[in-house]
Amino acid sequence: MDLLVTDRPEWAVRSERLATAFERGIAAEAVVLHDQPAVEVNWGKEIGLPESDQAEAERSLNNTVQALAMMHEHVPLGASEHEALADGDRDHYLFSLGARLRGLCAQAQTAIETSLKVLVNLHGEEPPPRTHQLDKLADLLPESARGLARKHLAGIDPEVVSEWRQRGTYVADFPEVALADLPRLAQSFAVAACGMAGLAADQVRISGRSGGPTGEPAPTLRASKLAASIERVLEGWNLAEPSPAAQMGIPPPPSRFGSQVAVTVPSPAAQMGIPPANGAGTRRLTAPPQPGRSAPKPSR
Repeated sequence: MDLLVTDRPEWAVRSERLATAFERGIAAEAVVLHDQPAVEVNWGKEIGLPESDQAEAERSLNNTVQALAMMHEHVPLGASEHEALADGDRDHYLFSLGARLRGLCAQAQTAIETSLKVLVNLHGEEPPPRTHQLDKLADLLPESARGLARKHLAGIDPEVVSEWRQRGTYVADFPEVALADLPRLAQSFAVAACGMAGLAADQVRISGRSGGPTGEPAPTLRASKLAASIERVLEGWNLAEPSPAAQMGIPPPPSRFGSQVAVTVPSPAAQMGIPPANGAGTRRLTAPPQPGRSAPKPSR
């Protein structure tokens, strides 16, 4: 059971003025549990929640921005992979790589889902349901908006992508996806997510204001910036290469535990094609030698 605490001005605005607000969706079936008698109601008060579908869409876009920010963290080589390279730990490197790609798939699903909900806020006639099914959300859009969304969703199966809201979290509850298949899935999901986020941001920008209230970048600008950065990395992937590491342009896994002595690893900035911070470029990682063996001299 969902319990909603509200007041008369807030309920009036959210259930009557907005077509896609949660309050509008439950107005016909909500059961009043307690109703305090009205005393000098200030009907013009600031309610603190969006007072239009446009404002609701702008607030929803923050959910898309958060998902894009998480995708952005899953695109470059992660700290766990760096450590595995330094330790020469092949198994942990491959495990970490798979976990990162699964996380990228899951966050891409979230970005697509929340982008569709933004479009529903802008163009729909009823509140978006609490669902992770992308097809159900797309069906709530008018044909013109649905056509725009389809262009970005053409490279994926929405039903398969929808599963990743749970699949990326409850890994043991689903059939295992082979590491060899993850780069293809991650790239296709992420490309669709960036396209949908860009579409949602553009639609919000076209429909209303795009400037942040405190001078900080608005969600539209953040979404566009993050999506463009992720897309630059994905453009460098080559799925024709024989291994996941080669496909993504990252160092190969160590050949066996303790055998990887020195590896040059591009910094996250270099992997993502952005200027390095404080002149940082690549790092040389040196792993400890195996017991009883002297450490070879690093190559120049």
